[in-house]
Amino acid sequence: MANKATGQDSRRRIIDELIATGVPAGAAAGSGRRGRPLLASLYIIIPLLAIVTLMGLRESPNPAQGTPAGSAAERQTTSRGEFAISAQNISFDTNKLRLQAGAETVINFENRDASSIRHNVAIYEDEDANDPIFQGKIIPGGSDIDYEFTAPASGEYFFRCDVHPSMNGTVVVES
Repeated sequence: MANKATGQDSRRRIIDELIATGVPAGAAAGSGRRGRPLLASLYIIIPLLAIVTLMGLRESPNPAQGTPAGSAAERQTTSRGEFAISAQNISFDTNKLRLQAGAETVINFENRDASSIRHNVAIYEDEDANDPIFQGKIIPGGSDIDYEFTAPASGEYFFRCDVHPSMNGTVVVES
């Protein structure tokens, strides 16, 4: 009878220790449950796979979306004076635009945020944003627009989203 009580005390101590350390009791050897090593492995493998998958999704951009938001990528107009810029996660996908002075310019702007989040692209003389050169229409998330305007004279200017002024960058206009 003493052996039975000692065995139960030993099992109880192991189970209490495992619970205190966060290991599921069913996954413990000697807990009285046998023949479930696969189940025990799943308690560890499934959360690890979930974490690795989520980390991978956060770190690698969707190739269809181009450069990740917040990057220092530069957008330069093509020979036809066109380029694309997008907004996602309340951030532009570039912080530098390069235009040709006096050229007819088209900005293909895509708002990739949720429909409740509105954005635009506006170009100003400087960071004070008092003197607009061009102010694009504010559009809801999930939509896009082509902004057409004539690029200003050579120089360095400022662009931003008028709804979220922290979304901004530099416009370099060259002859």
